[in-house]
Amino acid sequence: MTVNRKEKIAITILLIIVLAVAAYNFYSLDHKLTSEEISRGGKGYVSDEVWYVSSARNILEKVFHALPRFYGEPGASIIYTVPANMSAIYDGAKLYNVEIVDTSYNKINAFYVQAPTISCIEKYVSYLKNNGVHVTDVVYGWRIPDAANINNYMNYEHSPLVKYLIALSMTIFGDYPLFWRIPSIIAGLLVILFTYLVMKNLTKNEWLALGVSAALLLDPILRAMSSIAMLDIFVALATVIAVYFASKKKYKLAIITGVLGSIVKFSVLFVMIPISVLYVREAVKKDRRFSTLVYSAIEVVLISIVLFLLFQIIVSLPLIMYTGFSSWFQQSITGAISWHLSIKCSGPNCPVSSTPIDWFLGVNSFVLYYFENNRALLAQTLWPAWALSLVMFALLLPAYRKHRGFAMSSLFLFGVLAGYVLDYVLGGKTQYSFYAVQLVPYVYMVLGFSLFDIMVSKERFKQILRDWYAILSKIWDIILSILVIKHGYEE
Repeated sequence: MTVNRKEKIAITILLIIVLAVAAYNFYSLDHKLTSEEISRGGKGYVSDEVWYVSSARNILEKVFHALPRFYGEPGASIIYTVPANMSAIYDGAKLYNVEIVDTSYNKINAFYVQAPTISCIEKYVSYLKNNGVHVTDVVYGWRIPDAANINNYMNYEHSPLVKYLIALSMTIFGDYPLFWRIPSIIAGLLVILFTYLVMKNLTKNEWLALGVSAALLLDPILRAMSSIAMLDIFVALATVIAVYFASKKKYKLAIITGVLGSIVKFSVLFVMIPISVLYVREAVKKDRRFSTLVYSAIEVVLISIVLFLLFQIIVSLPLIMYTGFSSWFQQSITGAISWHLSIKCSGPNCPVSSTPIDWFLGVNSFVLYYFENNRALLAQTLWPAWALSLVMFALLLPAYRKHRGFAMSSLFLFGVLAGYVLDYVLGGKTQYSFYAVQLVPYVYMVLGFSLFDIMVSKERFKQILRDWYAILSKIWDIILSILVIKHGYEE
């Protein structure tokens, strides 16, 4: 379906409006979380931000030897060992014009202070060390969360790119909960934009592409994960960028992009399953020999492994220089792979885990935050739409061989999903519902092609019914051939 110049202008304006509405939704939730957490005297962290924001701050200060930009007066978390001269802590604060803001730490011996200048804090720390307080670390910026040894946590089990982005945001905008999440907001907007571009490549109907990208706004999991400082919205972004190149039939570039995405989180590599299928298929189309299939499959695996190690080393060079190559490799490669294939937490005090099928049914959703009215922010999909996507795929399965858009979107949805199923089978039983945000674009692509491209065409739908009849007839013939004994073989 071609569009004229006026329609192109209208589509562009509407796409900008969609992105503007998304930006408002993401930022408003970010602001709401920040305001509510601060108003109740909390430390500002939402869910696993405890780990990622803390590691970003630690990397910034310990690896890059830089301080975040302060939001308001300079602040620092002071970590010490017990016993300590508590009177010196309070007396020194008065002496050096330091305000003790937060002492509510139970899992780590720490307290948080603010002062007019960094110099005041430095003098105060020197005073403490000289007066019976064994200060082991000082973490500048926003207050640290209440977790054991959090001041040394680097999150080696996940690649560092997102932590670099959070640290950059801390440096540019300030170390404050509202600003930690700016990279996530941008990533969420880019997911919507690239979903539009992928759909535009797969269909000539730009209105359908716009509709599918706009439909992403309806899914609560995209809004939630685009409004907090966690890794998974970046996983979704890296995946859809790789899909974008695949939709343009630039499969080698898709391979490079897919593997490059592993510097966000290893689960981006699940997109290599459908990309590899497309790469091998393209090779076999040119040369139908079995050896071509085997060679191209081995080729994509070897290229992916080499690029994976190369990209991991490049992005982790600052950490390698900080901790040493051997230690880094053990923690960030072999240890990380083992972590992904293991049970992370089990027992009554652990967050609820889920299976991939749960994401399509809206059950066992991960609680990201509890608001004061006891209303929970869940990492939950718009499960009726997700369940419908499974139904439509099953109903329209014969269209897989004849409708490129339906085939490609289905391949990416179930190819990436297969990665999570494989991870589950190999031992990664504690998967969480927020992982599902990686699949959001393809759920709505499948629905878009099913409901507004295939089902609206009577001829296409009739052809699918004819194909089903042919398929079921063949299945029935096979069943009969198995059940019925031919007389020539009777004794």
